[in-house]
Amino acid sequence: MTTILYHDPQVTIYKELIAINKYYFPLATSRHIFMSEIERVTLFSSEGVTHRWGMCAKYMNNWFPYDSSRKNKKSFI
Repeated sequence: MTTILYHDPQVTIYKELIAINKYYFPLATSRHIFMSEIERVTLFSSEGVTHRWGMCAKYMNNWFPYDSSRKNKKSFI
């Protein structure tokens, strides 16, 4: 891999891909998404999102990786 452009406990961003940490349940392995596969990026309000890991009834088409501090966040991508 190349140089890390951004890193925090939930995600690592490289020039050619994004690694989402603790994505798959129950093993907490990461998921890699190539930049070429991304069609768009949208910011959503996290109001009504209570799950720390998995699907939420409000956003059924989205899978949330593990994030113990999600309840304190106001938005997600």
